[in-house]
Formats: sequence, structure tokens, C-alpha cells
Amino acid sequence: MYAVLPMCLGEVTTPKIRGTWGNGQTFSFNAGFFVMSATGSFLTIQTTACVFLSLPVLFTALFMWMPESPYYFIAKGRDAKARSSLQFLLRKKNVNEEFQSLKKDVDRQVSETGTWRDLWMIRSNRRALIACVFLRWAQQLAGIAVFETYFQFIFQKAGPTALTPQGSALFFSGALWLAMTGFSFTLDKLGRRKSFVFSALGCALCLTAESCYFFIDEFRPGLDLASFSWFPIAGLLLYSFFYAFGLDILPSLMAGELFSASIKAKGLAVANVFMGIICFFTATIFKTLSNELGLFAPFALLALCTFGCRALSLSIVPETRGRTLEEIQQDLKGACKF
Repeated sequence: MYAVLPMCLGEVTTPKIRGTWGNGQTFSFNAGFFVMSATGSFLTIQTTACVFLSLPVLFTALFMWMPESPYYFIAKGRDAKARSSLQFLLRKKNVNEEFQSLKKDVDRQVSETGTWRDLWMIRSNRRALIACVFLRWAQQLAGIAVFETYFQFIFQKAGPTALTPQGSALFFSGALWLAMTGFSFTLDKLGRRKSFVFSALGCALCLTAESCYFFIDEFRPGLDLASFSWFPIAGLLLYSFFYAFGLDILPSLMAGELFSASIKAKGLAVANVFMGIICFFTATIFKTLSNELGLFAPFALLALCTFGCRALSLSIVPETRGRTLEEIQQDLKGACKF
């Protein structure tokens, strides 16, 4: 799913609206996280699993009717099917101009070899892979997987509030979903790189503030923080605001924009392997550092990593706003630093 959906969304959306509607995967992920949290707050784990078993079954029955992208049909030499797909997607009969332009782009891309060696040896592929892996790592090093896993634990460490741990997790997932939905419409206005820089900076500052709070709470017992028990939860909610602005949206969106048609499947597969590695690392290091040094330590490490990712993004993350997939490929070929 993580490999196919970005590819599909990148191919069936035009440059004008790709930044907005190309976020379907992230939107659906956060929506599912929220609905699952809401249902799991009232039902047992087994009952919740049985309830949501219906969704993949329904998806399997319906998705078989989803038309293939015109990119796929052109790459396979099925031009008539490609025209039909374009007519369906663009909602108009005369698609000759769009078809000819798309066919020229796809034919050039599929004419390139697409071996595993080419993924690294061809510099446009190399930069696309580095950017895609970097975005996934930056996303996870900002701590989102940790918060989704340990939010109730963090909530309990923060002290008593009016919300139950289950209610706080639901509130966090709902806030993240709503924020991400709203910020989907800003990517085509600010651009990918600016959105990432602003999002990473905001998340890093929130993580730093959380680290300072828990350090004072654990190592400065003389300071009474009872009147600030709301701070950790408020900080995480503010974090979700900044995270949704760019780090939440961009990795999935740009995964479908960066790779050439000949190498896209292999590139996304490699990027997803690296995402799994970093997810395992962040979840493990959070619990380890928290037990050994205190809750402030993992927040401090994640803040440091996010500050570093913000600095590196200026030379790694390309700007893809308003460009066709072929124009992005030409940009990667011409201005590659890696």
C-alpha cells in the first residue's frame, strides 16, 4: 500500500492539484488512526479487529473496478486504454493534447533502463532515492510513530487532567487528522520545501519544550509544576499542528513525484524498507532512553534530529510544486548534488 498508493496518486493527478489531492494516502491513514482510536476506546481489541475486518474485504471487492493510470497503459503500449483513462480522469472527450504530451514523457522515461544498479548509478534516480528516504526518516525522527504508540504513557507521565488516557489519545489523533486536512490546501501555495522547513522547525521547538519540561519535572523536584500539568498535552497538540503542516504530508506525496517510471517501483520499495528500519529504531530508542535517562532524553534526541533534518532539507529536498512528473525528472538530472 505504501509503495503503490503514492505511485498511483502521482500519476492520476495534474500538477495544479497534485499538492492538494495527492495527499489521499496520508489523509486516509490519519482518518483510519482516528476512527480506530475512537472505536478501540469503547470496544475490546478483539471486537475492534472484527469490526474493521470488513474494510479490507470491502476494499478488495471495490478496488478491482478502479481504472489503471494512463502512465501504466502507455508504458505497456495500450494507447487506446490510456486515452480512455485520461478521458475518465480529466472528465472530457478531447484529450489528444494531453495524451501526446504524456506519451512523449512516458516513452522517454521507460526507454531508460530500470535495474537495481540504475537506482543508484543514474544521478536523477539517486537523488530521488536520497530525497525520498530522507523525507521518510525526517518524518519518523520527528517522533510521530513514538507519539502514536506511547501517547497514553506520555499523558500519564504528565499528571492528572480532565481527560482519560483513552480520551487524550482520541483527542490527539483527531487534532492531527483535522490539521492535516486543512494544511493539504497550503502545499500548492507555499511549495514543498518551505512547508517542510516550517514544519520541521515548529516540531523541533515543540520537542525541545517537552524535553525541558520533563527534565525539570524529573531532576528539579524543588520546582512545583502542578499548575503546568497541562503543558505536555498542549505541547503535543501544538506539535501535531506543525507536523501536519509538512512532515505528515510531504513524504507520501513526494514519493509519487520523484521517481522515473522505469525505476519507480524499485525506488519506493527501497524507501519503504528504510522507513521500517527507522520506525523500529525510534520506537525502541524512546523506551530505552526513557527508562535509562528519563522521559526528557528521547524528546531531546528527537528535537536534535529534527533540527538537523531541517538544515539538510535545503540541499536534499527538491521543489516539485507546479511541475509535471517529466519536468521533475529533468530538474533532478540537471541540478543534482549527490
